[in-house]
Amino acid sequence: MNRRLAYAMMLTVAVILGMGVVGTLSAADGDVDSLLVEYPVPGNPHHLVVESPGHVWFTLPEQNMVGQLIVTSTVDYQVFTYTTTITEPYDIDYAADVVWFTGRAGNQIGRLDPETGIITAFPIPTADSQPTGLDVVAGTPTQVWFTEFGGNKLGELLVTSTMEYSWHEYPLPDAYPNAALQDIAVGRLDHIWFTAPGVNCLGNFQPSLWIDPFDFQLVKDGAPWAVEVSTTGNETIFFTDPANNQVVRYYPQTMHQFLSYPLPFNDSGPYDLAIFGGKVWFTERQGQRVGRLDPVTNHIREFSVGHGELLGIDVDADGGVWLAEYTAGKIAVWQPPYFHFLYLPLVLRGG
Repeated sequence: MNRRLAYAMMLTVAVILGMGVVGTLSAADGDVDSLLVEYPVPGNPHHLVVESPGHVWFTLPEQNMVGQLIVTSTVDYQVFTYTTTITEPYDIDYAADVVWFTGRAGNQIGRLDPETGIITAFPIPTADSQPTGLDVVAGTPTQVWFTEFGGNKLGELLVTSTMEYSWHEYPLPDAYPNAALQDIAVGRLDHIWFTAPGVNCLGNFQPSLWIDPFDFQLVKDGAPWAVEVSTTGNETIFFTDPANNQVVRYYPQTMHQFLSYPLPFNDSGPYDLAIFGGKVWFTERQGQRVGRLDPVTNHIREFSVGHGELLGIDVDADGGVWLAEYTAGKIAVWQPPYFHFLYLPLVLRGG
Protein backbone atom coordinates (compact mmCIF):
# COMPACT_ATOMS: atom_id res chain seq x y z
CA MET A 1 0.00 0.00 0.00
CA ASN A 2 1.49 3.35 -0.97
CA ARG A 3 1.46 6.39 1.27
CA ARG A 4 -1.22 8.26 -0.69
CA LEU A 5 -3.64 5.32 -0.42
CA ALA A 6 -2.93 4.92 3.32
CA TYR A 7 -3.54 8.65 3.84
CA ALA A 8 -6.81 8.50 1.89
CA MET A 9 -7.99 5.59 4.05
CA MET A 10 -7.16 7.54 7.20
CA LEU A 11 -9.27 10.47 5.95
CA THR A 12 -12.13 8.10 5.15
CA VAL A 13 -12.00 6.64 8.66
CA ALA A 14 -12.07 10.14 10.16
CA VAL A 15 -15.12 11.09 8.10
CA ILE A 16 -16.96 7.90 9.04
CA LEU A 17 -16.19 8.44 12.71
CA GLY A 18 -17.48 11.99 12.47
CA MET A 19 -20.71 10.81 10.88
CA GLY A 20 -21.25 7.96 13.33
CA VAL A 21 -22.96 10.10 15.98
CA VAL A 22 -26.72 10.09 16.45
CA GLY A 23 -28.84 11.76 19.12
CA THR A 24 -31.16 9.60 21.16
CA LEU A 25 -34.69 10.72 21.91
CA SER A 26 -35.52 8.87 25.11
CA ALA A 27 -34.47 9.04 28.71
CA ALA A 28 -34.01 5.27 28.58
CA ASP A 29 -31.03 5.62 26.26
CA GLY A 30 -28.57 6.97 28.78
CA ASP A 31 -27.92 8.27 32.25
CA VAL A 32 -31.14 10.16 32.96
CA ASP A 33 -29.77 11.99 36.00
CA SER A 34 -27.21 13.79 33.84
CA LEU A 35 -30.01 15.40 31.84
CA LEU A 36 -33.07 15.48 34.10
CA VAL A 37 -33.04 16.34 37.79
CA GLU A 38 -36.25 16.26 39.84
CA TYR A 39 -37.14 18.00 43.09
CA PRO A 40 -40.15 16.84 45.16
CA VAL A 41 -42.62 19.54 46.23
CA PRO A 42 -45.54 19.28 48.71
CA GLY A 43 -48.36 19.14 46.19
CA ASN A 44 -49.26 19.09 42.52
CA PRO A 45 -47.50 21.90 40.63
CA HIS A 46 -49.38 23.37 37.69
CA HIS A 47 -47.73 26.48 36.22
CA LEU A 48 -44.26 27.81 36.94
CA VAL A 49 -42.02 30.77 36.17
CA VAL A 50 -38.25 31.20 36.43
CA GLU A 51 -36.95 34.13 38.46
CA SER A 52 -33.30 33.27 37.73
CA PRO A 53 -31.27 30.09 37.11
CA GLY A 54 -32.02 27.73 39.99
CA HIS A 55 -34.82 29.92 41.34
CA VAL A 56 -38.36 28.93 40.33
CA TRP A 57 -41.87 29.91 41.45
CA PHE A 58 -44.88 27.64 40.92
CA THR A 59 -48.56 27.23 41.76
CA LEU A 60 -50.11 24.39 43.75
CA PRO A 61 -53.84 24.80 42.94
CA GLU A 62 -55.15 21.85 44.94
CA GLN A 63 -53.17 22.89 48.01
CA ASN A 64 -54.01 26.62 47.72
CA MET A 65 -50.32 27.45 47.79
CA VAL A 66 -47.63 29.26 45.86
CA GLY A 67 -44.25 27.51 45.98
CA GLN A 68 -40.64 28.59 45.66
CA LEU A 69 -37.77 26.28 44.71
CA ILE A 70 -34.17 27.42 45.21
CA VAL A 71 -31.50 25.08 43.85
CA THR A 72 -27.80 25.47 44.51
CA SER A 73 -26.82 21.94 43.42
CA THR A 74 -28.55 18.66 42.55
CA VAL A 75 -28.41 17.68 46.22
CA ASP A 76 -28.65 21.10 47.83
CA TYR A 77 -32.02 22.79 47.41
CA GLN A 78 -34.85 24.33 49.41
CA VAL A 79 -38.61 24.41 48.88
CA PHE A 80 -40.77 27.10 50.47
CA THR A 81 -44.56 27.33 50.32
CA TYR A 82 -46.94 30.23 50.90
CA THR A 83 -50.51 29.33 51.84
CA THR A 84 -53.05 31.75 50.42
CA THR A 85 -56.74 32.47 50.93
CA ILE A 86 -56.88 33.13 47.18
CA THR A 87 -58.23 29.73 46.25
CA GLU A 88 -56.85 27.65 43.38
CA PRO A 89 -53.72 29.57 42.38
CA TYR A 90 -53.46 28.81 38.68
CA ASP A 91 -51.10 30.72 36.36
CA ILE A 92 -48.06 32.62 37.64
CA ASP A 93 -45.62 35.30 36.49
CA TYR A 94 -42.65 37.21 37.91
CA ALA A 95 -41.98 40.86 37.17
CA ALA A 96 -40.05 43.64 38.92
CA ASP A 97 -39.17 41.45 41.93
CA VAL A 98 -42.81 40.53 42.56
CA VAL A 99 -44.76 37.31 41.99
CA TRP A 100 -48.22 37.56 40.41
CA PHE A 101 -50.79 34.76 40.08
CA THR A 102 -54.42 34.14 39.19
CA GLY A 103 -56.80 32.64 41.75
CA ARG A 104 -59.18 30.73 39.50
CA ALA A 105 -61.70 29.67 42.15
CA GLY A 106 -61.06 32.72 44.34
CA ASN A 107 -61.90 35.24 41.61
CA GLN A 108 -58.83 37.30 42.47
CA ILE A 109 -55.42 38.34 41.24
CA GLY A 110 -52.70 37.72 43.82
CA ARG A 111 -49.42 39.50 44.42
CA LEU A 112 -46.69 37.93 46.56
CA ASP A 113 -43.83 40.04 47.89
CA PRO A 114 -40.86 37.65 48.22
CA GLU A 115 -39.13 39.97 50.69
CA THR A 116 -41.93 39.88 53.25
CA GLY A 117 -43.98 36.86 52.21
CA ILE A 118 -47.09 39.06 52.24
CA ILE A 119 -49.79 38.16 49.71
CA THR A 120 -52.13 40.91 48.53
CA ALA A 121 -55.46 40.01 46.93
CA PHE A 122 -57.10 42.11 44.23
CA PRO A 123 -60.78 41.04 43.84
CA ILE A 124 -61.95 41.02 40.21
CA PRO A 125 -65.11 43.12 39.62
CA THR A 126 -66.91 40.38 37.64
CA ALA A 127 -68.25 37.69 39.95
CA ASP A 128 -67.11 34.10 39.26
CA SER A 129 -64.87 35.29 36.42
CA GLN A 130 -62.49 32.32 36.94
CA PRO A 131 -59.20 34.01 35.96
CA THR A 132 -56.84 31.62 34.20
CA GLY A 133 -53.83 32.84 32.20
CA LEU A 134 -51.91 36.03 32.92
CA ASP A 135 -48.98 38.04 31.59
CA VAL A 136 -47.39 40.91 33.50
CA VAL A 137 -45.60 43.95 32.13
CA ALA A 138 -43.44 45.72 34.72
CA GLY A 139 -43.60 49.50 34.92
CA THR A 140 -45.43 52.36 36.58
CA PRO A 141 -48.12 51.26 36.78
CA THR A 142 -47.59 47.51 36.46
CA GLN A 143 -49.89 46.01 33.83
CA VAL A 144 -51.42 42.65 34.71
CA TRP A 145 -53.30 41.16 31.77
CA PHE A 146 -55.43 38.07 32.35
CA THR A 147 -58.16 35.93 30.83
CA GLU A 148 -61.54 35.26 32.41
CA PHE A 149 -62.66 31.70 31.71
CA GLY A 150 -66.06 32.21 33.37
CA GLY A 151 -66.53 35.89 32.59
CA ASN A 152 -65.74 35.54 28.86
CA LYS A 153 -63.65 38.70 29.12
CA LEU A 154 -60.10 39.92 29.00
CA GLY A 155 -59.00 41.75 32.12
CA GLU A 156 -56.37 44.38 32.87
CA LEU A 157 -55.24 45.31 36.37
CA LEU A 158 -53.12 48.46 36.63
CA VAL A 159 -51.22 48.62 39.93
CA THR A 160 -49.25 51.61 41.17
CA SER A 161 -49.29 50.56 44.84
CA THR A 162 -51.25 48.29 47.18
CA MET A 163 -53.83 51.02 47.66
CA GLU A 164 -53.70 52.55 44.18
CA TYR A 165 -54.94 50.34 41.37
CA SER A 166 -57.65 50.18 38.71
CA TRP A 167 -59.49 47.59 36.65
CA HIS A 168 -60.43 47.37 32.98
CA GLU A 169 -62.47 44.48 31.63
CA TYR A 170 -63.17 43.84 27.95
CA PRO A 171 -66.09 41.54 27.09
CA LEU A 172 -65.66 39.38 24.01
CA PRO A 173 -67.98 40.08 21.07
CA ASP A 174 -71.40 38.43 21.26
CA ALA A 175 -70.45 36.18 18.33
CA TYR A 176 -67.97 34.37 20.61
CA PRO A 177 -69.88 33.15 23.69
CA ASN A 178 -68.36 30.51 25.97
CA ALA A 179 -64.89 31.01 24.48
CA ALA A 180 -63.35 29.21 27.51
CA LEU A 181 -60.46 31.70 27.51
CA GLN A 182 -57.24 30.11 28.64
CA ASP A 183 -53.86 31.79 28.07
CA ILE A 184 -52.65 35.30 27.27
CA ALA A 185 -49.42 36.93 26.05
CA VAL A 186 -48.56 40.60 25.61
CA GLY A 187 -46.92 41.33 22.26
CA ARG A 188 -45.66 44.42 20.51
CA LEU A 189 -47.45 47.61 19.58
CA ASP A 190 -50.63 47.28 21.56
CA HIS A 191 -51.24 43.61 20.67
CA ILE A 192 -52.63 41.26 23.32
CA TRP A 193 -52.77 37.63 22.17
CA PHE A 194 -55.01 35.03 23.79
CA THR A 195 -56.36 31.53 23.25
CA ALA A 196 -60.06 30.70 23.06
CA PRO A 197 -60.32 26.89 22.86
CA GLY A 198 -64.09 26.98 23.35
CA VAL A 199 -64.50 28.62 19.93
CA ASN A 200 -61.41 27.06 18.28
CA CYS A 201 -59.66 30.41 17.91
CA LEU A 202 -56.47 32.34 18.46
CA GLY A 203 -57.45 35.88 19.40
CA ASN A 204 -55.88 39.31 19.28
CA PHE A 205 -56.96 42.42 21.15
CA GLN A 206 -55.80 45.98 20.49
CA PRO A 207 -57.02 48.17 23.37
CA SER A 208 -56.24 51.40 21.50
CA LEU A 209 -58.85 50.61 18.83
CA TRP A 210 -62.28 51.90 19.70
CA ILE A 211 -63.96 50.07 16.82
CA ASP A 212 -63.47 46.31 16.42
CA PRO A 213 -60.54 45.90 18.84
CA PHE A 214 -60.90 42.11 18.71
CA ASP A 215 -59.70 39.80 15.94
CA PHE A 216 -60.25 36.03 15.90
CA GLN A 217 -58.41 33.51 13.75
CA LEU A 218 -60.12 30.14 13.41
CA VAL A 219 -57.97 27.05 13.90
CA LYS A 220 -59.73 24.24 12.05
CA ASP A 221 -60.80 21.46 14.42
CA GLY A 222 -58.37 22.95 16.93
CA ALA A 223 -58.34 24.13 20.52
CA PRO A 224 -55.48 26.63 21.00
CA TRP A 225 -54.26 26.40 24.58
CA ALA A 226 -50.96 28.04 25.62
CA VAL A 227 -49.57 31.01 23.68
CA GLU A 228 -46.21 32.80 23.54
CA VAL A 229 -44.91 35.67 21.41
CA SER A 230 -41.51 35.70 19.72
CA THR A 231 -40.28 39.25 19.18
CA THR A 232 -37.17 38.23 17.24
CA GLY A 233 -37.61 39.93 13.87
CA ASN A 234 -41.27 40.26 12.93
CA GLU A 235 -43.65 39.37 15.72
CA THR A 236 -44.51 35.67 15.52
CA ILE A 237 -46.97 33.80 17.71
CA PHE A 238 -46.64 30.17 18.77
CA PHE A 239 -49.33 28.15 20.48
CA THR A 240 -50.11 24.59 21.47
CA ASP A 241 -53.11 22.84 19.94
CA PRO A 242 -53.79 19.61 21.86
CA ALA A 243 -56.92 18.87 19.83
CA ASN A 244 -54.81 18.48 16.68
CA ASN A 245 -51.73 17.20 18.55
CA GLN A 246 -49.52 19.99 17.23
CA VAL A 247 -47.60 23.16 17.90
CA VAL A 248 -48.57 26.01 15.59
CA ARG A 249 -46.80 29.14 14.37
CA TYR A 250 -48.89 32.15 13.35
CA TYR A 251 -47.61 34.92 11.08
CA PRO A 252 -49.87 37.99 11.30
CA GLN A 253 -48.07 39.66 8.37
CA THR A 254 -48.50 36.95 5.72
CA MET A 255 -51.20 35.40 3.56
CA HIS A 256 -50.43 31.85 4.68
CA GLN A 257 -50.76 32.65 8.32
CA PHE A 258 -50.57 29.26 10.06
CA LEU A 259 -47.74 26.75 9.96
CA SER A 260 -48.41 23.53 11.85
CA TYR A 261 -45.87 21.19 13.43
CA PRO A 262 -47.54 17.81 14.13
CA LEU A 263 -45.92 15.94 17.00
CA PRO A 264 -44.24 12.60 16.26
CA PHE A 265 -46.46 10.58 18.61
CA ASN A 266 -50.26 10.47 18.48
CA ASP A 267 -52.22 11.86 21.45
CA SER A 268 -49.19 13.59 22.99
CA GLY A 269 -51.37 16.41 24.27
CA PRO A 270 -49.08 19.46 23.92
CA TYR A 271 -49.82 21.73 26.86
CA ASP A 272 -47.58 24.65 27.81
CA LEU A 273 -44.71 26.24 25.87
CA ALA A 274 -41.83 28.69 26.24
CA ILE A 275 -39.54 30.42 23.73
CA PHE A 276 -35.80 30.63 24.37
CA GLY A 277 -32.68 30.72 22.22
CA GLY A 278 -34.68 30.70 18.99
CA LYS A 279 -36.32 27.39 19.97
CA VAL A 280 -39.82 26.56 21.15
CA TRP A 281 -39.93 24.28 24.20
CA PHE A 282 -43.15 22.49 25.14
CA THR A 283 -44.65 19.93 27.50
CA GLU A 284 -46.87 16.97 26.60
CA ARG A 285 -49.59 16.33 29.14
CA GLN A 286 -50.53 12.86 27.91
CA GLY A 287 -47.25 11.93 26.23
CA GLN A 288 -45.20 12.59 29.38
CA ARG A 289 -42.48 14.14 27.23
CA VAL A 290 -40.80 17.50 26.87
CA GLY A 291 -40.03 18.67 23.35
CA ARG A 292 -37.99 21.20 21.43
CA LEU A 293 -39.02 22.70 18.10
CA ASP A 294 -36.48 24.43 15.89
CA PRO A 295 -38.51 26.81 13.68
CA VAL A 296 -35.56 27.23 11.31
CA THR A 297 -35.16 23.54 10.46
CA ASN A 298 -38.76 22.54 11.39
CA HIS A 299 -37.21 19.75 13.44
CA ILE A 300 -38.86 18.42 16.62
CA ARG A 301 -36.97 16.40 19.21
CA GLU A 302 -38.50 14.95 22.36
CA PHE A 303 -37.26 13.64 25.69
CA SER A 304 -39.34 11.11 27.61
CA VAL A 305 -39.86 11.97 31.28
CA GLY A 306 -42.45 9.27 31.94
CA HIS A 307 -43.58 10.51 35.36
CA GLY A 308 -47.20 11.44 34.76
CA GLU A 309 -48.73 14.63 33.40
CA LEU A 310 -46.37 17.46 32.47
CA LEU A 311 -47.91 20.93 32.61
CA GLY A 312 -46.03 24.23 33.08
CA ILE A 313 -42.68 25.04 31.48
CA ASP A 314 -40.14 27.88 31.50
CA VAL A 315 -36.48 28.28 30.52
CA ASP A 316 -33.78 30.05 32.52
CA ALA A 317 -30.93 32.20 31.21
CA ASP A 318 -28.52 29.24 31.29
CA GLY A 319 -30.80 27.12 29.10
CA GLY A 320 -32.20 25.00 31.90
CA VAL A 321 -35.75 23.90 30.98
CA TRP A 322 -37.97 23.75 34.08
CA LEU A 323 -41.04 21.51 34.15
CA ALA A 324 -44.04 21.06 36.43
CA GLU A 325 -44.62 17.32 36.91
CA TYR A 326 -48.20 17.62 38.06
CA THR A 327 -49.13 14.06 39.00
CA ALA A 328 -45.64 13.19 40.23
CA GLY A 329 -45.53 16.15 42.60
CA LYS A 330 -42.14 17.36 41.37
CA ILE A 331 -40.39 20.25 39.69
CA ALA A 332 -37.79 19.04 37.19
CA VAL A 333 -35.04 20.68 35.19
CA TRP A 334 -33.95 19.36 31.78
CA GLN A 335 -30.36 20.42 31.29
CA PRO A 336 -28.05 21.00 28.32
CA PRO A 337 -26.95 19.23 26.16
CA TYR A 338 -30.59 17.94 26.40
CA PHE A 339 -29.96 14.67 24.52
CA HIS A 340 -27.46 11.88 25.02
CA PHE A 341 -25.37 10.83 22.05
CA LEU A 342 -24.66 7.28 20.98
CA TYR A 343 -21.36 6.58 19.23
CA LEU A 344 -21.78 3.88 16.59
CA PRO A 345 -19.05 1.27 16.10
CA LEU A 346 -16.88 1.63 13.04
CA VAL A 347 -16.78 -1.44 10.81
CA LEU A 348 -14.12 -1.70 8.10
CA ARG A 349 -14.15 -4.41 5.50
CA GLY A 350 -11.14 -5.19 3.34
CA GLY A 351 -11.31 -5.84 -0.39
